[in-house]
Amino acid sequence: ADMSRSLIQGGESAYAELFEKSDRLVPISNFWKSRLIEMGASPEKTTVLRMGVDIGDFVFAPRKNTPDEPFKLISVCRFVEKKGLAYALDALALAQSKRPDRKILLDLIGDGPLRIDLENRSKKLGLTDQVIFHGSLPHSEVAQALAKADAFILPSVVADDGDMEGIPVALMEAMASGLPTISTYHSGIPELIEHRVSGLLASERDVDDLAAQIVYMIENADHSFDMTSIARQTVETHFNLHNLDDQLANICQETFQTRRSLVATKISHP
Repeated sequence: ADMSRSLIQGGESAYAELFEKSDRLVPISNFWKSRLIEMGASPEKTTVLRMGVDIGDFVFAPRKNTPDEPFKLISVCRFVEKKGLAYALDALALAQSKRPDRKILLDLIGDGPLRIDLENRSKKLGLTDQVIFHGSLPHSEVAQALAKADAFILPSVVADDGDMEGIPVALMEAMASGLPTISTYHSGIPELIEHRVSGLLASERDVDDLAAQIVYMIENADHSFDMTSIARQTVETHFNLHNLDDQLANICQETFQTRRSLVATKISHP
């Protein structure tokens, strides 16, 4: 929110003093690095440090959906506009109309201010027997639900007030566990998911495109299965919390050394 919604309210000049006084700016994606530089940040002081997950917490168990069973989608998030759940519901209804022979289910885990609106939308779309609102669940039950799912869906969008995602950790967790993912070309998400390589991406707020990705995953089980290995490797390589901890330590050390050199120079040349 500090990099999206707040700047709409306060204007991009709001961070001018921060840019002047800071020793290092550490955005979580190349997308936000570019935004900072566009706003006036020094490229030399701006370094990407990604969010990540503890790989050891996730057993890689890729799953392949079978045509004689319902196709189970799942999403775990806070029910707010930027998560795009309204589009997930619309896309589910459209995908179901394209594949009436294969029942498509959606487990929604979480809560938030849009829950009632989403429940009403589900009813209007005739999805009451296909969409289950679980509310917030303990971690152990979330893990069980993820293990039973065929794909994770999170169609993130820019909210009307400008709020945006960084790179959702929920997507990293799904990829680390071997669960195929469907998301959107939004913020830094394409830096995590490469379309039809490590997951599937649709255009923001494009129900037709999102439905097409759901249908593609249903109809291409072998490809979806193959993408999960690349997805796990992506998380292990670029979104591994232990590696990122080391990277943060290095950034702190480099920043300290640079600051110490600057202070030493000022003392010797007052």
